[in-house]
Amino acid sequence: MLGDYFPMKLREIIRTSVGNPPGSQADSPVGNPSGSQAESSVGTSPESQAVNRRIAESHLRSHPGSHCQSSAGTQTDSTERANETQPERLSSNIRVLYQANKIRKKIQTSIWGNIPIKPNSMTNNEIFGNDMALIDNESTFRVLLQNPNGIRPHPDNNEFEASLRTCHSQCVSLIALSETNMEWKHNKNHENLSVHMKKHWDGSVIQTSTSSEKFNDIYKPGGTVTAVLGAHWASKVTDRGSDPTGMGRWSHITMKGVGEVIVTFITAYRVCLTTSDAAGKKTAYQQQYHIWRKKYPDKENDPRKQMIIDLQLWIITKKEQGHDIVLMLDANEDIQNKTAVTSPVKPMDDSHHAGKGNHDGSLATLIKTCNLTDILATQHPRSQYPATYTRGTRRLDYILISQRLIPAVVRSGLMKFHSFFYGDHKPAFIDLDPHVVWGQATHEFVRLKGRGLQLQDPRVVAKYNDKLQSQLKYHKIHEKAKTIRQQAIQGIWDTRMAREYERIDKLLIESSLYAEKAVSKR
Repeated sequence: MLGDYFPMKLREIIRTSVGNPPGSQADSPVGNPSGSQAESSVGTSPESQAVNRRIAESHLRSHPGSHCQSSAGTQTDSTERANETQPERLSSNIRVLYQANKIRKKIQTSIWGNIPIKPNSMTNNEIFGNDMALIDNESTFRVLLQNPNGIRPHPDNNEFEASLRTCHSQCVSLIALSETNMEWKHNKNHENLSVHMKKHWDGSVIQTSTSSEKFNDIYKPGGTVTAVLGAHWASKVTDRGSDPTGMGRWSHITMKGVGEVIVTFITAYRVCLTTSDAAGKKTAYQQQYHIWRKKYPDKENDPRKQMIIDLQLWIITKKEQGHDIVLMLDANEDIQNKTAVTSPVKPMDDSHHAGKGNHDGSLATLIKTCNLTDILATQHPRSQYPATYTRGTRRLDYILISQRLIPAVVRSGLMKFHSFFYGDHKPAFIDLDPHVVWGQATHEFVRLKGRGLQLQDPRVVAKYNDKLQSQLKYHKIHEKAKTIRQQAIQGIWDTRMAREYERIDKLLIESSLYAEKAVSKR
C-alpha cells in the first residue's frame, strides 16, 4: 500500500510546498516556485503534515545506503557515493532526498519533516567537531554513543532496523545506548535484539543493564546497552557485565589487546534532576530510590549523586586492575566551567555502594578523580558547546577516556539529531586507532565449519553413498576411469590423456561435495 500511495503523496506535497523546478514537466499545474503560491488543500493542515512526515520518514529509513568496508564485507565505491544527488533544501519544513535504487534502477524520493529543536545561539542541527569519514572498520574502531529515549527491538520494528542499518553502513564497531527503556529481564527482548544484530553483523557481543525492580511490561524506564559489533572485534572481548548494585545504571564490555593491555567500555545513564515526590511512579529515579531505601532506610537517598560516586568507585577499582577506561554516558549535567576537585570515596560495605564522604556528586569531580579526559573538549575546545538534547540548551552527553588513549583518538564529533537512532539526543562518536589502543589491528574472523558428513551415523553414511553413486553413474565416472586405465597400461599417454585424468578427478571431488551437502543438516 505504501509503495502505491507514497509517490502520489510526495508529488502532492512538493507541488503545494515549492512548485516545479525550472524546466521540469508536471502532471498538473503547480504553485509559484518563489514560495508565494496559493495554499492547497492537500497536506496543508497540521494533521496532514504530521501524517506525511511519518510516511516519508518510514520510507526514507527503509532505504539507507552503505558506503564502507564492514565486517559483513559490504562496500560501495566512494566515487559512486560522491556522484549521488545530494539533499536539496526545498522549504523550511520539507527536504527531498534522492537515492539511487541499485536493484530496480529507479530514483527513490523521500521527505523528512522538521526536527523539533529548541532555538538558541548554540543549539543547532549541524555536525560539531569532525564528520564521520569513510573508514575500513578492520583498521579503525568506531564508537557511537546516543540516548535513543527508548528502543523497541521487535522483529517488525522497521525504524529500529533502519537505525542498525545506518550503524552498519557507517562502520560502527561499538554501540553505546543510554536510557533504552526496556525490561531486559524478559528473555524475549534479548532474543529480539540479537536477531536484529545478526541481520547486519557476522558476530556481536551484547551487554544490557536494568534495575532489579520487576516490571511485567516490556517497557521499563532507564537501562543501557553496550554492543561490540563484528566477529573480528567481538573476538577481543574477555568480560562483560552491568552495575553490580542492581540499579541498572551502567553496562560494560572489556576487550583485551597485546600483553597486559585491557580496555573497558562503559555505557551509563544518570537520572534527571528531580525529587522522589516529583518523579513519576515507574521512572528510573524512583526505581533507584526504592532499591536504596530498602537497603539503607536511614541514609540520605539521592540517586543522582549516588550514581556518580558508585561509578567512580567502580572505575577506580578497574583502573587499579590495569584497565583503561572509555566512559560513555548521558550525565544529565553540564560540566562547562565547573570547578573540579579530587574527591576519593570508599566502599560502604560489600554491596558495591560508595560512601558519600565529601564528594559533591558531580561528573566533573568523577572526571578529575579518575583522571579521565573529555576528548571532545580536548580536540575541539570551545567556550560553549552545542546542546545535545533537543529541548535543552546544554551539553549532557560525554565520551571520557583514560590518558593513555588520547593519542588513539583519530577524530571525534557530535552528529545531527536523528541521524542514527530516532531519539532526543545527538549522537556522539570517536574513531580509535586499534594499534594504539590494543597494540594491534584486527583481522577477518574465520569461523570453523563443521563437517556435514558424520561417520558415526550409519543412516547418514548410507545416504551419502547412495547420493555419491548416483553422481558417479550420471557422469559415467567408472567407464571413463576404465578407459583411461587401459590406455595407461598400453603405454598410450599424452597431454590429452593428462587433461582427461584431471577432468575425472575434478568430477570426483564435485560429486563428493554434492553428496556431503545433500546429507548435511545445515
